[in-house]
Amino acid sequence: MPQEQENRVKKAILSFLGLDIMIQKTREKKERMALLAEIREAGDELKKQGFDFRSNPELLRRIVGTSREFRLPVLKELLAELKSLIA
Repeated sequence: MPQEQENRVKKAILSFLGLDIMIQKTREKKERMALLAEIREAGDELKKQGFDFRSNPELLRRIVGTSREFRLPVLKELLAELKSLIA
């Protein structure tokens, strides 16, 4: 394969990989935003039920810290914990 054609193939592959990474990041961002919305709703529901977040400072710290730490597993774990308190 001539060098020029090889370079074009490499550029096309890198371009495709870059696009794939951008798509994945967009999906993750959407999932994070959806989880944050659910966490907000769960917190609101707990407030309506009279839950005192000050009685559980660890949970409150995690909720506040979640806004800075957007890792999906952390958000999913927090949401599950909040939902278990509602039920």
